[in-house]
Amino acid sequence: MDCTMISLNEVKQHQPSVDEMRSLAANRPRTNVLGKDFVIYPGVFHPELAFDITEYVNEEILKVINGELREKSEEKSFDFLEVGCGAGYTAILTALASEKCHVWATDINEAAVKNTIENAELHGVDARLKAVTADVFDHNILTGKEFDMIYWNMPSVGQNTEPGIEVDVLMRSLLDPGYQSIRRYLMEAKKFLKKTGRIFAVFSFNLGSGDLFKRVVNETGWTYKIYSTNKFFFGIADEQHKSDVSVLEFLKQEE
Repeated sequence: MDCTMISLNEVKQHQPSVDEMRSLAANRPRTNVLGKDFVIYPGVFHPELAFDITEYVNEEILKVINGELREKSEEKSFDFLEVGCGAGYTAILTALASEKCHVWATDINEAAVKNTIENAELHGVDARLKAVTADVFDHNILTGKEFDMIYWNMPSVGQNTEPGIEVDVLMRSLLDPGYQSIRRYLMEAKKFLKKTGRIFAVFSFNLGSGDLFKRVVNETGWTYKIYSTNKFFFGIADEQHKSDVSVLEFLKQEE
């Protein structure tokens, strides 16, 4: 089987999840994450696709953020960047954690960025949150900027999809062809981190390829540690799926 056919098969495998998100947006255009209401646009990742996972990863990331706020209590601001912000709930929950939090958010999906801006206005944090359409860090608003924390709930699948394959923008929230965006995230992140900055991500080692992920991490000059991990069951198209979900912190390799 040639590479193109393998790539198309992987896309087809995850199409039910994309269809489910579109159905959720049509029927439940508002949702609640950790006690806060959010509008979800059609064509944007819907957190109720795997709601328990959404709540878990946001709880874990907010633990890190609150710990950093205590550790850096004398600092005037805490600068946070979320890559792949979707509807913006993580970015907004971060902004709500403290008035010291200044938040930047990027997403390759223009609808997601507009969705994030609306939700920021809904929660009254739009003055401290900037959201832009960008492929990972590729936007001039980030030029010369350094952050206390960078975070991405990254797509775990795409290990069998050739880079360059055309993929629907909503599918990109689940699938990163050849882990090319993950590679860019890790290659470019160092120049956007403050000296004491930290970088996190969410990854599933049973949905994705642990071997490819570890190779990308190593080749881009990082190691990682698992901050927390959990297992979940969720239903898509009347089928039950099991997923491990890990919150990871990346650490620079020793010179």
